[in-house]
Amino acid sequence: MKKYALLVLFAGLTLTSCDTATLPSSVSEVQGNWELQAFELNDGSTIAVPNPEKFTARFNADDSLQLTVDCNRCNGSYEANGNNLTIEPLMACTLAYCGDDSLDSTYMAALGSISRYARQGQELLIDYADGTMRFNLN
Repeated sequence: MKKYALLVLFAGLTLTSCDTATLPSSVSEVQGNWELQAFELNDGSTIAVPNPEKFTARFNADDSLQLTVDCNRCNGSYEANGNNLTIEPLMACTLAYCGDDSLDSTYMAALGSISRYARQGQELLIDYADGTMRFNLN
């Protein structure tokens, strides 16, 4: 009887010690390395990104985030809860001037007002205050 009780206790401890954050069903669909393709604005217009490789977002499994913002780089963290997405407002970023035609300030402003995301295959759509950012998986 003691052996049976110890076996049940051991099985219970084993089950409760599992880290549910690593289960495949809880992996966020936002994770991956994404290149920004376009800003689709609420007024129906679209701003195409001429060099998507200069505007990237890498969402990691540990909730860290690395951005390429034209000629700058940023590091921070994010939280994905269901389809809701938030980015840490204080990110460590380089502050180089990327030129008058750069979309760097547009990209950073959009990231500062994101609300939710949807993944459609190799595409990631992130809603923000002025519209939707469209990314492709890299």
